[in-house]
Amino acid sequence: MEVYSLVRGKDGLIYGGSFVAPEHGAHFFVYDPQKPWNPGDTPQNNPYDMGSLFPDIPCVYTIIPKMTVSEDGKIYGCADKDPLCDADVTPFLFRYDPEKGEIENLGQPVEGDSLMTVGSASNGKIYVGTRGGKLVEYDPSENTMEVVAARGEKTLFRRRCRVGKT
Repeated sequence: MEVYSLVRGKDGLIYGGSFVAPEHGAHFFVYDPQKPWNPGDTPQNNPYDMGSLFPDIPCVYTIIPKMTVSEDGKIYGCADKDPLCDADVTPFLFRYDPEKGEIENLGQPVEGDSLMTVGSASNGKIYVGTRGGKLVEYDPSENTMEVVAARGEKTLFRRRCRVGKT
């Protein structure tokens, strides 16, 4: 098992994304650091392995590269294939609601682009960065996704550098 991402929820629990051998792919798990180690796949286990986010895709390298905690305590993450894998996998943004114990697939932010990172903002929106240089804004209140910046279209950061002498 390889752990790709960890976040501390507002409830004090640790939420993680792991890779469990090629035939099992990306798994989402919950760990309570205040309880004894007792790994398994039931809610009574600690950590509790909630299973693969890609249950219908056998033998593929899928990962959860990044996760974040929103202002309302929900966990958002990117689910994607390993960059070294050439299998046909559709990446997606997901949301985990700790109160309900449910994972929801929110869809693919940008067709044909891999998901690299995810972050939450104080405005309640979720931001996703893609391998292709796009910044996607997800608005949970409207359940909409929009590309707000893209490489070559809008400048996210401005940096001057001098070539030659430093």
